[in-house]
Formats: sequence, C-alpha cells, structure tokens
Amino acid sequence: ELAAITEKLKTRGVRYRCEILFGRASDQIVAYAKHNFIDLICITATGRSSFDRFIFGSTTEKVLRRSECPVLSIKIPEKK
Repeated sequence: ELAAITEKLKTRGVRYRCEILFGRASDQIVAYAKHNFIDLICITATGRSSFDRFIFGSTTEKVLRRSECPVLSIKIPEKK
C-alpha cells in the first residue's frame, strides 16, 4: 500500500520521504521532523472517544502538542 501511495506522489511531483522508525511513534515523528527540517507533518486521527485517549493516549495529539512545525491532522471515519 505504501509503495502505491508513494508512486502516486512521485507522478504528481510531490516531494516526500518514506522512513520506517522504531520506538514510540509520537517521539519518533517529532524527532524526525526536527532533525530533517520537515516543513509539514501530515497525520491521521482515528476519532477515538475521550475515554480511550485518556487511557491509551493519542499519537496525533502528542505530535500536535510537541511538534515545532505545522501539523495537518485528518480525521479518518470509523468503519462500521
């Protein structure tokens, strides 16, 4: 799936980077953006309930709070 998405980006002239990192997702995303001078982070939000976020935390929320660059958060509707 990732290869198909990146192919579409390439044909449209979008500059992108594709990396696989290990560790806590929010920490890795914020650190990568900072150390690589990223202009914009695009991230999805699943729309979990407030209780779920309280118990499990939210990667998107942590990135939004800690990132030094703009973050575009896109809500993905839940499948029914």
